[in-house]
Amino acid sequence: MPTVSRRAPLPPPPPQPADRWPAHWRALESPAASGLENMALDLALLHAAAGGQSVLRTYGWARPTVSFGRNERVRGVWDVAAMTADGLDVVRRPTGGRALLHAREVTYSVAMPWPADASWREAYDAVNQRLLHALLALGIPARLQPDGAAPALSPDGPICFAAPSAGELVADAGKVAGSAVWRAEGGYLQHGSILLHDDQPKLAAYRTTDAPHVPASTAPVARWLTGDDATLSRRVIAALRAAWSAGTCDTVLPMSSAVDEHTLTECRQTLLSPHWLWRR
Repeated sequence: MPTVSRRAPLPPPPPQPADRWPAHWRALESPAASGLENMALDLALLHAAAGGQSVLRTYGWARPTVSFGRNERVRGVWDVAAMTADGLDVVRRPTGGRALLHAREVTYSVAMPWPADASWREAYDAVNQRLLHALLALGIPARLQPDGAAPALSPDGPICFAAPSAGELVADAGKVAGSAVWRAEGGYLQHGSILLHDDQPKLAAYRTTDAPHVPASTAPVARWLTGDDATLSRRVIAALRAAWSAGTCDTVLPMSSAVDEHTLTECRQTLLSPHWLWRR
């Protein structure tokens, strides 16, 4: 039975980064897709962001998928053959961070223009403030992990949900959302997982013996909200859309209006390459 908590008061609207936070957003709710398709679309949205487009995307996964961070070591750490034999998708993200299992969650991505001379942390904090608003509006007692509260983790450290990084969303003793970022060509991409339930312990079976295992510490949405997964997903997505409503947020339909098909094809080819998956 989920714990019932008193709804925390909403904080004041987060300040808009001067002359940088986009005034107009489009919302894209994608159907569940493979790991390759999901990461290729996010990468394509990053390229489109450099041209001035700002998109809040929400999506799911066609089957459980393990994603590795852009610079995370996979060889000698993870048994990818066992993952695929067990029916898991495997993909390496275009963003940083560490391994996580995508299953019963709502995944978000934010792609927007961001000047090369502006700090990535300014964009990261602005996005996380809006994620915080969404979670608080749902009655989840979330807060931002303060700087210095935990040591910085290397790409080869424990799994994503084993420990929060500065600025991430936590509640009680666990992480509610894990996020990863990348910037390129004047664009900024941040995407992450808002857990409905905790599936992260399943990753332990795929660590090799030369890598230490640190258990996940999660705070899934179902701890506070009731309903089936479809209901929980709709509530989380609606809260995210509302948190971005300071700018107009129109639905992007069809998907072809969000990204160029040629760019999307190139992104698929990049992420499908064995050289990309096994880069480390």
